[in-house]
Amino acid sequence: RRRLRHRRRRGPRQRRRRAGVSSAAAAATLAAAAAAGVAEATAAAQGSVRRRGAAQAARRSRRHHQADDSAMARQGSGVVYGPSYVGRGAAYLFRTPSIWKQVFCPLLISVLASLVILIVMLAAAFPGQALALKGTGMKDGWAWFLAFVLSLIEAALISVILVAIVYGQLQQWVFDKVYNKCVRDDVNVSLDPEETTGCCAECRGCGWFLGFKLALSLVTLPLNLVPILGNAVYAWINGWFYAWDLHRDYFAVHGVYSYKDQYEICKSDGFYNSFGVLALFVETLPVVGMFFLFANAAGAALYAAEHEPALRYLAAHPEKQPAKSASRRPAGAGAATQPP
Repeated sequence: RRRLRHRRRRGPRQRRRRAGVSSAAAAATLAAAAAAGVAEATAAAQGSVRRRGAAQAARRSRRHHQADDSAMARQGSGVVYGPSYVGRGAAYLFRTPSIWKQVFCPLLISVLASLVILIVMLAAAFPGQALALKGTGMKDGWAWFLAFVLSLIEAALISVILVAIVYGQLQQWVFDKVYNKCVRDDVNVSLDPEETTGCCAECRGCGWFLGFKLALSLVTLPLNLVPILGNAVYAWINGWFYAWDLHRDYFAVHGVYSYKDQYEICKSDGFYNSFGVLALFVETLPVVGMFFLFANAAGAALYAAEHEPALRYLAAHPEKQPAKSASRRPAGAGAATQPP
């Protein structure tokens, strides 16, 4: 009986002890499982962050490569299709009689003025320069030949300055008229010579650009005395600057005021080099040169309306977006400006 009573008293204590041990083991197991779960979750989160970072880096790398590839593609394609805009500009000018009456009269006046300048130089400066050269001890034949060449160069210089002064505004008017007619519907901008000519407050480098362009043109102008080959070399040296000059006001209207940004656009697009060389070459040809002076403006406007290099540059560089452009105005239907 004594053993039975002892067994009865000891049984509940053992059961309670065993239950306590099992509950402690269960709690330890649950704690270990929770710690393992937290570690797995932390490792999974870190792995996800690393994978997202690697994916973002891969996307950035792909975008940079795509931008480089697209820039190289534009450079190569611009070299190919750039010269075609010389012919397209001439064809557009032929198909638009409304421009003829605005350019025919100045064209005729310029031809007559060039002839008058040449006649005056040959009649007034040619004999005096020949006698002056003979007075230096030069032989008669060489003196008269060199005086004739100098007279031609002087007449050409005066004609170039006259054309630059008279035709700058008229060429810009042709560009504006063609651009306003051919610009895409989603581009709410039109050009106006009264708003686009001249320098703006944000503009930098105007004097440097114009001075260097004029000096380079005058220094290389005697190359045109050599038919075809000299004209080609002259166009090759000055063509890129000439194409840039045709788009200067277009860049300003779209908010690209800085000459550094304009330089980046022209450098990265092969159109400016190929188009400018051919355009300037045909302008130096006799008889047809004055016609292509306006046809090239139309061709440059067609390229600007179809490809919008300024908007493409601003889309690739959002930090250069202008806060407000004073030269912008809504594009009206058939917006055309009056010729200067």
